[in-house]
Amino acid sequence: MLDRIEFNERIRYGDVASEVAFLGMELDLAQRPDLAYTFLTQYITETGDSSLTRLLPFYSCYRACVRGKVNSFLLDDPEVNPVQGAKANLEASELFKLALGYTKCSSRPLLIMVGGVMGSGKSSIAHEIQEEHACRLLSTDNIRKQLAHLHPAQPQAEQFGAGIYNPAWTRQTYAALNERAQAYLRQGYSVILDGTFSRRTDRQKIAQEALQHGARIIFIECICPRELTLQRLAQRWQARIAGEPAALAPGALNTSDGRPELYDTQMAQWEAFDARQEPSIKHIVLPTTTTAHAAMSALQRKLQPILAKTPEGVNYTFKTDYSGNAAQLPPNM
Repeated sequence: MLDRIEFNERIRYGDVASEVAFLGMELDLAQRPDLAYTFLTQYITETGDSSLTRLLPFYSCYRACVRGKVNSFLLDDPEVNPVQGAKANLEASELFKLALGYTKCSSRPLLIMVGGVMGSGKSSIAHEIQEEHACRLLSTDNIRKQLAHLHPAQPQAEQFGAGIYNPAWTRQTYAALNERAQAYLRQGYSVILDGTFSRRTDRQKIAQEALQHGARIIFIECICPRELTLQRLAQRWQARIAGEPAALAPGALNTSDGRPELYDTQMAQWEAFDARQEPSIKHIVLPTTTTAHAAMSALQRKLQPILAKTPEGVNYTFKTDYSGNAAQLPPNM
């Protein structure tokens, strides 16, 4: 039960679409859009109430704003310690970004894969893009730890290709990443994927499925000279094992287990982008030798022509055949 109201009869009653949106929003906040989509389509199948989908973006936005506001109250509470305050600030920020994202439903969503070898600055760039454009953000680092029932901030000093980084775990991680990304896209929401994307097959599979939802696909490949990358990796790992916050974008947690001794092996296994084999993907090479802000400014100039063609603020609807299957209709223009 979420936020049960029994003390006030007036508040106790409301549109059922608001309650459906509440659970969907909580699942989105937990980065489980696949479960949110399954819940929504099954609810429509059972009730036949397909018209509620026209209200879901509004109610989802409303619910995220209320949760963000409640978290924000803690920031002025003198009894809240600095650690609790920082956590409340981060959660409120995530909720308000989530609320803004519900206003950006589109008939042509964007799938933005931000990749590169460890230490290339991809996570910082992914968070910068999220801050700028209020897209959904999914990270392979977070998903991998979630699948392994580990806290994202917990360091795992595995050897390359071993432990939770062995090929089987990596395939499972990218499969979960793809499933959640497609759940966002089929609802018309643009999504940013933060991962290495060193294997061409991973990029191709995600792109091919994204095309079925009318998405345009961009692969941003972050690059950085070896010596600078090794320096970054050493500093970041020391901060990780010391439990210190990393110098990523605001609100971004340092969850990577990349270390200098793993760099050369990963670099040797990198599969270069091939436009002939990946024709549906727009490839952007982004040097990250300077600050994330400077790299983001350069990226914005390359993204501007693409983003200018992306319609926003469009509602979506679902059709249901009442046999347990639900499919998305094109958004209303």
